[in-house]
Amino acid sequence: MKKFLSFLLVGLLGITIGVAGVAAEKLDFKFEKTGDCAYDEEGMCTQTYTLKLENNTHTFTSLKFKVTPRVKGEATDKIKVGEFKPAAGWTLLSNDPLNVELFYSDNTEGVSDKTITFGTLTITKPVDLVDCDILFEPEGYEVVEKEIVSEKQPSTGVALPIIVLTCGLGVAFATYYVTKKNNKMYKI
Repeated sequence: MKKFLSFLLVGLLGITIGVAGVAAEKLDFKFEKTGDCAYDEEGMCTQTYTLKLENNTHTFTSLKFKVTPRVKGEATDKIKVGEFKPAAGWTLLSNDPLNVELFYSDNTEGVSDKTITFGTLTITKPVDLVDCDILFEPEGYEVVEKEIVSEKQPSTGVALPIIVLTCGLGVAFATYYVTKKNNKMYKI
């Protein structure tokens, strides 16, 4: 009986430690849009986002994170994640923008500022694609979800020159028709 109780106690202790170790620490990571959307001829919007940590109480010497673009909660390849550019003091150890690994290279103690900027990331998506977000998953910390909203591309007024050209051609043909009819030659 003692053996059974000791196995039971060790098992419960193992489960308790396992469950307690799963919880990720919540930090105030921000994924903020910087600047306006840059549009191309294909109707794609390229937007830059800055990754920063506010209200920091930790010292960081490195950071690993995954970036997952999603549409309606599902991973997608319709959203392109561009190059991650590290901020001053940070060195990029990986070239994959979906799996970023940073190392703080300014000193060996790391950085413990109240606000830390890690770098910028560019994201390109079709303007008409809705319900988009980015999952930012820092290793060992709580996941951050950032909605991606692109403003509608401003109207270029392309219809106005076509209307003006059509009206101009209509007036030219009407003038030609009226003057040709009134310009008869008479034989004497």
